[in-house]
Amino acid sequence: MNFDKIKSALQRYIEDKQPDMQRMQANERYWNAQNWRKQGDALRTPWLLNSLMNKHADAMDNYPQAVVLPRYEDDVAQAESLSKLLPMILRQNRYEDSYSDMWWEKLKHGTAAQGVFWDSTANQGRGDICIKNIDLMNLFYQKGIQNIQDSPFVFYISSMDREAFANVYPDVPAAEHTSYFLQNPEEMVEIVDCYYKKPCGRQRHLHFCKFCGEHLLYASEEDPLYVDRGYYKHGLYPFVLDRLYAIKNSPLGFGLLDIMKDGQNSIDELNRNILEHTRLAANKRYFVRLDGGINEAEFADSSRHFVHVAGALGEESIREIAVNPLDSSCFAMLGAKIEELKETSGNRDVNQGSVGGGITAASAINALQEAGNKLSRDMIKASYRAFVDLCTLLIELVREFYNTPRMVRIGDAQSFVLFQNEAMQTIHSETEYRLPEYDIVIQAQKASPFSTLAQNELAKEFYRLGFFEPQNADKALACIAMMNFDGKEELIANLEKQAQAYRLETAGQAGAVSIP
Repeated sequence: MNFDKIKSALQRYIEDKQPDMQRMQANERYWNAQNWRKQGDALRTPWLLNSLMNKHADAMDNYPQAVVLPRYEDDVAQAESLSKLLPMILRQNRYEDSYSDMWWEKLKHGTAAQGVFWDSTANQGRGDICIKNIDLMNLFYQKGIQNIQDSPFVFYISSMDREAFANVYPDVPAAEHTSYFLQNPEEMVEIVDCYYKKPCGRQRHLHFCKFCGEHLLYASEEDPLYVDRGYYKHGLYPFVLDRLYAIKNSPLGFGLLDIMKDGQNSIDELNRNILEHTRLAANKRYFVRLDGGINEAEFADSSRHFVHVAGALGEESIREIAVNPLDSSCFAMLGAKIEELKETSGNRDVNQGSVGGGITAASAINALQEAGNKLSRDMIKASYRAFVDLCTLLIELVREFYNTPRMVRIGDAQSFVLFQNEAMQTIHSETEYRLPEYDIVIQAQKASPFSTLAQNELAKEFYRLGFFEPQNADKALACIAMMNFDGKEELIANLEKQAQAYRLETAGQAGAVSIP
């Protein structure tokens, strides 16, 4: 391990990432400064917030669940067990909270990052899988790559309280700590985690080292347990990046905040101008001649019934300052900017359930919403692809570290199965040597009450049309085969059972009738 090369790479990666860091910092400042309330003299309106909230709600309505499929017939049982194990691992890591936070980062900055690690101290010392949201400001990689897995090194910088650091690493002098980003280096210490891939024959082993300043705290290449096989057997960096809108030759993307900031600023500026003009028109002001002889204090006090004047009161002694009404084009421009923001963010009124034209039928509203949700579906599918990568890392860590049988609860029911890892290990016999492989299919856990209502209406429509009548099973199967909805496979299986039972019953009755 070349420690000088690693430190030099970190400095270079930090310098190369400065433009991206400045963009993300500007976005975060803008987001915090908005706060959707008046900041000084800057009036803010929540159109941008509404769009981001809508996209976040779409994502949470389609929270993902993984189904593990085998590639070989021998792996069917283990794939079914993994399909039950992965939800349990995600629940233990409170992944729904992480998924929600990840989506806010994705919408604001265009990219969200998550890490999948093995924590040897978890689960009462037995060790377990740990899933963490990663701060992109502290993650560094080689410039010009599209996939983070192609970077020679990947660095993640974290901080630790100085007193806690001294307890864990008492041999490292406190005065020699190096700070890259800390605002209070006298209280905190920065620790760098470095992952890198080292060629070993036809493979590339993943290694890991941890250092603080000039002091190497740990190196897997010097650990007899990992020196010959790498820190993780899967050989992948334990980070998954989920991009919104891709940027060429970068693992990062740009987000809705980048697109919508200018439109939101234009709306706010027009709002300020209209409100200022309205304030001027509502607060009447007057020209008063210096020799007009009017008692201004009495005139300004609306509670006084009499206002004294000195001498004759002429028409030119006092005159109201006229404020001309705003041209309608100002209001038209404000409305156009709001509509532009809705269009560019894909947050039209129909996406939020507001449908005009007298449309009240649930099926018609659902059709309009689905047609308007193309952008949301595209964003969610991108997150599903990243979720596949995350589940792949989970499976590989299960394969490597789950060495003892574990009880797995199925869903929310009080039902448990025993998960054993033996079948996930390398299968070796006289004719075969392979590592079991799995495909991961992502399904949405539909959380929308409207989706549930639409599903129930579909079931009642099937019942009304006679799909569940045994004599209509063949026709119902032909119709359902051309449709797409949740629970389709289960319904087909039930109808096929009904059709088979009906055929047997009909055949039995026919045989009974033919007996002399």
